[in-house]
Amino acid sequence: MSNIPDTAFAIGNLSLVQLNCKPDYSAESATQVLMGMDCRFVEKGDGWTKVLTPEGYQGWCPTSSIVIMDRKGYGDWLVRPKYIVTSYFTILRAAPADNADCVSDAVLGDILLQGNSSQGTPDFIGVELNDGRKAFARRGDIADYSQWLETRSDSPENIVATAKSLVGFPYVWGGTSVKGVDCSGFTKTVYFLNGVILQRDASQQVKTGKPVDISKGLDSLQVGDLIFFGTEASGDKPERISHVGLYIGGGRFIHSSCMVRLSSLLKDDPDYYDRKPLKACRIIGNEDQGLGIATIRRDLNDKLTKYTDNGK
Repeated sequence: MSNIPDTAFAIGNLSLVQLNCKPDYSAESATQVLMGMDCRFVEKGDGWTKVLTPEGYQGWCPTSSIVIMDRKGYGDWLVRPKYIVTSYFTILRAAPADNADCVSDAVLGDILLQGNSSQGTPDFIGVELNDGRKAFARRGDIADYSQWLETRSDSPENIVATAKSLVGFPYVWGGTSVKGVDCSGFTKTVYFLNGVILQRDASQQVKTGKPVDISKGLDSLQVGDLIFFGTEASGDKPERISHVGLYIGGGRFIHSSCMVRLSSLLKDDPDYYDRKPLKACRIIGNEDQGLGIATIRRDLNDKLTKYTDNGK
């Protein structure tokens, strides 16, 4: 990471920005970046830009799908009032009317800049995209970002409710949004919507939080714990974690496998998942403790302190 300039940042500017392993549309998907997610600029190619995500993932995206900022521009962007999209999907319009031209789509978790509220209506409010495009969003589809953050809590009840709200959504390799999630993208999205930032991959998430001993059964698990599947170590082959789910109690869990679904760890259940969990970790109660789990509020405050003159 030492070759990454400290003065270059990249902000997602589409509802969902696809990052590929190589600067080619046919290359393997690495991960995805939501609108308003701030990444670090790495290098620029022919029509493509390589960025570093907050979780340490590097990938290539079309340069037109992001906004590149210097350090001052990024600091100014950080303090701009923002909205977050709170509905699954919405359309940003060129005028405050449902039949107005589309400026962009937006999905749950996207971050928008606040626009000129005086131009709004009872149903629509002015917003601004990160590249300066002006638009209008339905008031019921967005929320003030600062106020939204203050209401976040990764309580077991909230985590289960959010996880269940995504049941039936499609599995997409590298997916991290309601347009499709892979297994770790699902757990990451569930916790993000409740104010917590998880690592990107199952192999990373398993190393975070507090380990939960499941070697003698499921009794030690609590609602909200992450459970991990894969291949046990054998001979000179190390353990390999390849799948993660979210425990919801009663021997059941939710995970993204073909689609987001509920499954059981109990053999007599009709939806029994015929893979033995290898490990588990506890996220709830271990945020901001140096265990690889950060709250969005703590992360934002750290950035405000580092990149602006009025850190708070």
